[in-house]
Amino acid sequence: MERLVVKRFNGNNHHLTVLSPQILYGNHETFNPSFMHKYQSMSLNSCGGLLSFDDFNGNIVLCNLTTQELKHLPPSNVPCPPGITRTISHGSGFGYDLKSKDYKVITYMLHYWEDEEGHYLDDTTKVELYSLGSNSWKEIQSPHSMICPKSGSAFVNGSYYRMACLDSGVVVESFDFSSEMFSFFPLPPNIEGSDCAFHLVKFDDSSLGAVGYERSGSTKAFELWVWREGKWGRVYGVANLYHVERPLGLRNGRLLFLERKMSDHLSHLVVYDWITKELKKLEIYDYPGYMSISSYVESRFALPDSKPIN
Repeated sequence: MERLVVKRFNGNNHHLTVLSPQILYGNHETFNPSFMHKYQSMSLNSCGGLLSFDDFNGNIVLCNLTTQELKHLPPSNVPCPPGITRTISHGSGFGYDLKSKDYKVITYMLHYWEDEEGHYLDDTTKVELYSLGSNSWKEIQSPHSMICPKSGSAFVNGSYYRMACLDSGVVVESFDFSSEMFSFFPLPPNIEGSDCAFHLVKFDDSSLGAVGYERSGSTKAFELWVWREGKWGRVYGVANLYHVERPLGLRNGRLLFLERKMSDHLSHLVVYDWITKELKKLEIYDYPGYMSISSYVESRFALPDSKPIN
């Protein structure tokens, strides 16, 4: 059974809320894993029955909520460029190699050169790939690209997708976990007459989706697109939603999860059904801008060298 999980941050600790199978009804289970206590900021990815958490320092944890197991990934042994003074993680992706039957993590490490007073001189990005099967890291040759923050990502049918900033502009970046090759393709068209942003989502098991939405305004227009056969097609036209900040995820190709801001210190989760046109509030709250959502399939997959979550 597929379950949805919401990551929240209350200003002190991270919390995970697993939504009930009915989503809009029933009791949602919230818990506070101890492994998340020491991290101020963590991003969330998922693949199959596993979740992946990472922070700015490159710490990565794999987790199976069904078996209540976790695994801290070993530090990378990929050499840093000489003279580096600071290194941070610029995001990671989690997926499955369909050929080798292996879970893998791709991470984008940003290395800085600074002068003696800490002033920026230059930087470079190294892309590294972790294999759960071999429990090891290696460097991947890649084009120089920067991630677009809070723009979503998705693992679909063997590839990890994210939005990336190239010299030519913002595009969708795809990484195939089997061939270990990158490719790029354009974003959907903007909503007509608006300053538009996009959030990547998993539309179904074989298709990437993108939610287009207006960046500002008390009422924002939203559209849903799907990438198939090398082109974007619009699935649902404009939905005008009131006091909604940004999209967070998609379920069943129709349920759009969004963050609604209530004040400068509080937001909550809402769900829009593109078929019925209904917008419903869930009793799940967070600091504005911290909430994220992902899905996992209940699985008994045993993480090697794991330990209990709490």
